Amino acid sequence: MAEEQQYILGTDSTELERLGFQHRVWSQDAAALWSRANIQQGMKVLDLGAGPGFATFDLAEIVGETGSVTAIDISKSYVEYGNNQSKIRGFKNVNFLERQVHNLQLDYEEYDIIYCRWVLSWVEDVDSVIAESCRLLKPGGALLVQEYAQWGTFRIIPETPSIRTVIEACRESWRLMPSEIDIAPRLPEMFINGGLTIEHKGVLEKVSAPGQLVWQWPATFLHIYAEKLIEMGLLTEIKSTEFKNTWPILEANPSAMIVTPLMMEFIARKA
Repeated sequence: MAEEQQYILGTDSTELERLGFQHRVWSQDAAALWSRANIQQGMKVLDLGAGPGFATFDLAEIVGETGSVTAIDISKSYVEYGNNQSKIRGFKNVNFLERQVHNLQLDYEEYDIIYCRWVLSWVEDVDSVIAESCRLLKPGGALLVQEYAQWGTFRIIPETPSIRTVIEACRESWRLMPSEIDIAPRLPEMFINGGLTIEHKGVLEKVSAPGQLVWQWPATFLHIYAEKLIEMGLLTEIKSTEFKNTWPILEANPSAMIVTPLMMEFIARKA
C-alpha cells in the first residue's frame, strides 16, 4: 500500500491512536502559534498534511461557521476518517481532500492561513511546496510551520547503551530517507525567496520525567518504530529486546529525563 510506505508508522488504528496522543502533547504549542498569527472567525485555513485531522478540528472551532478549514493528506484512510468525523461532529466547515503536497490543485490566493506540522521534514523538494503555499495565500495571509530543527538533540537520561542503540538506528533511518528531517533551519531562506516576510521564529523543546504526558510521546514512538527498524535491517531482534527490557528500569528511575528533539516554528506572511 502506497500510503503505508509513505507514512513511516503506517496508518492503522494503533498509529491513529498515537497521533491523537501526540496532538494532545503539542496542542498548546499549536494553539499558541495560531493565536500569535491572529487566526480569527471567518478565516479560510488550509491544514497541510493534516493526517486524521486532530489539529484540523481545533482550527475549525477557531474560525467558526463563517470560516472554513480544508485538510490535505496523502492517506485515503485518514481522509475518509476525517470526513466521517466531520459528519459525526457536525462540522459543516471542514473538508478533507486526498492530495499530494506537491499537487494540491487548489485556487491561488484563496487562504488566510496555511498550517503544517511535521510535514516538510518528510517530503522532498520542500522549496516547491513553500512556493505553492505562497501562491495559495491571500495577500496578508500567513504560512505557519512547526518542524524539526535538530533531531539529534533527542536525549534520554541516564544514557544506556540499549536505548542509545535504538535512537541511533532512528537517526540512520532518517539519513537513508530522501527527505531532510532537520528542515527547519533551511526554511527562512525559502520563505524569503517566495516573497514572504518572517514575523516570528521560535524554538520548541520539552523536558519530561517518567509518568508525565510528554514522556509517553517519544516512549510510544520508539517502541513502535523499533519494529520498523528491524524490518529495515537497522536494528536486530536482540537489540530490540534489550531496549524493551531496559525501558521499565528507566521509568522506575525518579531522576530519569527525556529531552525532546529540537523543533522550530515560524510565521511567514505574504505582503
